[in-house]
Amino acid sequence: MKSFVQFILFSGALLLSEGLQAQAALVALIFGDKVASEKFNISMEVGANFAHLSNTNKIARYRGDLNFGIGANYMLSEHWFLSPTVYFISKRTLELYEMTPGTTDQILNLKFANSDAGLTANYVDVPIMVYREFGKRKFRLGLGPQVSFLKNAEAIYEGSTGNLEVDYTSNVTGIDYGFLSSFGYSLGEARKGKGLFLQVRYYQGFTDVSTAITGNNRASYLAFHVSLPFVTDAIASENIKKAKGGK
Repeated sequence: MKSFVQFILFSGALLLSEGLQAQAALVALIFGDKVASEKFNISMEVGANFAHLSNTNKIARYRGDLNFGIGANYMLSEHWFLSPTVYFISKRTLELYEMTPGTTDQILNLKFANSDAGLTANYVDVPIMVYREFGKRKFRLGLGPQVSFLKNAEAIYEGSTGNLEVDYTSNVTGIDYGFLSSFGYSLGEARKGKGLFLQVRYYQGFTDVSTAITGNNRASYLAFHVSLPFVTDAIASENIKKAKGGK
C-alpha cells in the first residue's frame, strides 16, 4: 500500500509540472522493479489510438497517433486489480475536410477557405481502471473513469502553395471526461517472466470538446495498447513457473 500511495503522489507531481514528464519514464525504468511486490508494480504504458468526434462523419476521418505514460497495478484480491495511470503524452488526431481557418487575418481565411486540415489535440489522460481476470489469469476485462486535461491543440491547413499552422487550443474544451473500457491478454512468460499485457481499449467522452465545429462533438477513440510491467527477478521467475503450469 505504501508504494501505491507513493505512485498517487508522483502522478500528482506529473500533472503539475511538464518538466518532470521525461524523468518519469527514466525513474520507472531504473526504480520500477525496486518497489515491486506480489501485489504492486509500476508499468510503462505505450499505445496507438484512433480518435473520432461525433457529428463529424462527413467532414473527418480517423488518423492514428501515439500515447505514452506510467501506470500502477495493485492487486485488490485474487482476480481484481486497480490500475490508475497517467498518460502524459496522449494525442488525438483527425483529418478534417473543407475547413476554414478562424484567424483574425481575413486574407489567410480566404486563401485557405475550404481546405483539408489535420487537427491534433494534446492531452494528459488520467484513467482509473478496475480489472477482472479470467481464464487462469490470462484475460482481463476493465472499466473505469477517465479525465483528460488539454495541453494544447493545433490545426494545420493544407494549401496549394504551402501549409498554415493555427493554434487551435482556444477552440477545444480544457477538460474532457468519460469512461474507458478494456479487453486484454497477459503474456506471463514474455520479457523473461516480467510479463507483457496486450489490450484493446475504447474510450467514450461525455464533453462537447470542440467549440468551432457545429453540434455536440463528443470525443471517442479505439486504442491498441501494450503494458510493460516492472517486477523483480524473483517475481519474474515465479511468473514463468505459473505460465508453465507449475506451482
